[in-house]
Amino acid sequence: MTYNEQTDALNFEMLALITRYLNEFDLNEATIVGVLENVKRDVVEAWVDFTPDFDLDDDQDPTDGFDDLFE
Repeated sequence: MTYNEQTDALNFEMLALITRYLNEFDLNEATIVGVLENVKRDVVEAWVDFTPDFDLDDDQDPTDGFDDLFE
C-alpha cells in the first residue's frame, strides 16, 4: 500500500468512525469537532517537540513588535 493509499485509508476510517458516532449516539457535530481538536492536540503534543529559539520571559510584552502592523 502506497503512502497516499495509507493516508486515504486513515481518512476514510476516521470519517466512518465519526459517521457511526453521529448515527449511534446523541452527539452533535460541535461536540465531535471538539473531541477531534482534543485528539489532534494530544497527537501533536506527543509527536512534535517544540524548543523555542528565544527566551520565554514572563516580563516581556507579547505584543512587542506588532505596533507597525496597526499603523
